[in-house]
Amino acid sequence: MIVTSMATMRDSRPQAAELFAALPAGRPVRTAAVAVAGPIAAGLVVALVSALHFVSLLGGTPAGRFDAYEVLTGVMVAALMAALGAALTRWAPTLFLTGPLWPWPWIDDPAWANVHLGWLAALPIPCVLLAVGNRDILRK
Repeated sequence: MIVTSMATMRDSRPQAAELFAALPAGRPVRTAAVAVAGPIAAGLVVALVSALHFVSLLGGTPAGRFDAYEVLTGVMVAALMAALGAALTRWAPTLFLTGPLWPWPWIDDPAWANVHLGWLAALPIPCVLLAVGNRDILRK
């Protein structure tokens, strides 16, 4: 996730526009390339490490039985996190931080004074979740 995020952020670094101006493809194409190549590379690395770990367990007596779905889950999680790193880096700032999906106003917005009311309205939810999650501790 971090590697694909950093590869996607290359365009926004200082003086990067001059460096990338010579490339034949624009930012959207490079983002799509990172979003496709990153998960493939991450999945292959995790599959290789999992295979090496499995080979190291063949000589001994591992606890439990081998489950291929656990290995595939690790590969899929790594691939999804790599894709998420590229997607969040490119599209989250425009959708959430400055775009239509941002729920709170910015400082220069006239409704800025009401932001604390939104946090106050959302505060009971984590408080209730913490109380329910710790109810066995509270009984002792």
